[in-house]
Amino acid sequence: MTRGNLYEPLVDLDERMQLKPVLATAWRISPDGRTYTFTLRRGVRFSDGTPFDSQAMKFSVDRSLAMKKGPHIYVRMVRRVETPDSHTIVFHLDKPYSAFLRGLRLVSAVSPKAVKEREVRGDWAQGWLNEHSAGTGPYKVLEWKRGITMTWVKNEHYWGGWTGPHFTTIHLRMIYDPSAQRLMLEKGDLDLAQNVTMDDVPALKRTPQVTVYENIGAGGFFLYMNAAAGPTKDPLIRRALSHAWNHKAYEAIRRGLAPRTNGPTPEVVLGKAYNLDELYPYDLGKARALLAQAGHPNGGFTLRFLTQKGDEQKRVQFEVLQSELRKLNIRMELIEETWPAMNKRLADWARTRDPATAVHFIAVWVPANIFHPWEWLHLRFHTDATQDKGGRNAGFYSNPRLDSLMEEALAATDPKKEQQLWIQANEMLLQDAPIIHLDRMVDIIAMRKEIKGYYYKQDRIGYPYYQMSRAR
Repeated sequence: MTRGNLYEPLVDLDERMQLKPVLATAWRISPDGRTYTFTLRRGVRFSDGTPFDSQAMKFSVDRSLAMKKGPHIYVRMVRRVETPDSHTIVFHLDKPYSAFLRGLRLVSAVSPKAVKEREVRGDWAQGWLNEHSAGTGPYKVLEWKRGITMTWVKNEHYWGGWTGPHFTTIHLRMIYDPSAQRLMLEKGDLDLAQNVTMDDVPALKRTPQVTVYENIGAGGFFLYMNAAAGPTKDPLIRRALSHAWNHKAYEAIRRGLAPRTNGPTPEVVLGKAYNLDELYPYDLGKARALLAQAGHPNGGFTLRFLTQKGDEQKRVQFEVLQSELRKLNIRMELIEETWPAMNKRLADWARTRDPATAVHFIAVWVPANIFHPWEWLHLRFHTDATQDKGGRNAGFYSNPRLDSLMEEALAATDPKKEQQLWIQANEMLLQDAPIIHLDRMVDIIAMRKEIKGYYYKQDRIGYPYYQMSRAR
């Protein structure tokens, strides 16, 4: 939400998910893929009035690395940063890393002056920035009542200028009652509503002053299967469970808003050359045959399903799968925890590997942040990418052949060769079935018809408020 509005990176992705310049106007990559040189935009200032330059960008990257939070995973391969002049910054990497350029979109510039003046006990001003802002974006925080409201006003120093029909004030409200949100939108007390429920869509579509957008994002829902313990350690059982997923039943409950994912990596990332065979179709006959091959012709075991407390969509996923596995004489137990508790459970289990405490299904939503195969494959399936090591391999899957293939792809400097390697990695994962492929995220957004300039980005990272305006 704040990216692109309060803060800006060197490069970002446009609505077609292609790289575009932001705080950098040009860049070049050395033939060996280890050195990235950026020319910075001139005339840029932070919202506190201080100038943005190469030293400020270096400070922002150093801050991210030092904090070891969030976007640091996208720059942790940086060995050295040089600033040969005020508008040139050079990144030297430990090794070629093809995801680096796109990863930089998540590392935003923050005012060194603001951080140094508000730092408390080495927190890099994180406490202060939780309620304020100090970026180069078109807006800055005026007021922030956490969990209630947030107000942004225009950054008078913004390099893009304010001569066009831009919103100069943005009021964000946290409304927890979907019905109240719908009524406010219908009356004109709201201009835009996100997270609209399926129940409210018919009424909103009948409202002449409102437009409803049903956008399909690139991110997807998956069920990790524990590849390191219990019945799901066996690939045959994982394939059987994949055939037990009844997507039509799930889609009916979701009223048709459940487009199936088309593989471990979204098609939009790998292009038209990316063409996997059909995902595991629903077929209990095949599931029974695979269970028999694995030595469990009559099922007879119990699987634990871990998900986030309060997430109704994932509860529906559990119920659909539970209904089908019951037909195979496989029991399921539901474990619901807060997101921090889930992460702690998985990180702890990565260290103990105790079969008695293992969970066998982990329901997750995989976001689309940088639109590079690395974030769907390496970050989530590499042997060394488990939760305790800062990765997202919640199923503890390990395949040395896949690891080597992904590392070769990351080191590739030829884009065509890199793409083919990632496609091979996808095919390998499909055969080994470490996850059950569910559906892509559908974002239901409703907006007053007089609001112009909106466009949807499949990364789901905020709204382009600066480009939006109200028709007169």
